Amino acid sequence: DGNIKYLKPVPTDALIVASWSSELEQEEFFRKLKLKAKAKTMMTAQVFCQEILCAEFSGSFVAFNE
Repeated sequence: DGNIKYLKPVPTDALIVASWSSELEQEEFFRKLKLKAKAKTMMTAQVFCQEILCAEFSGSFVAFNE
């Protein structure tokens, strides 16, 4: 599942900042990844262009530890 909000055009290089919904969610993600070699979490990523928020993505992300 995911959601994308396009707020403004991105005419130059962009900075993307990703974050967990809480510190507890982050800790749980890494605990599961270490224990089961895979984990799933909800995250939000924001796209900034010249310090202006241009887009926002939120959704489920999965990681595998090989």
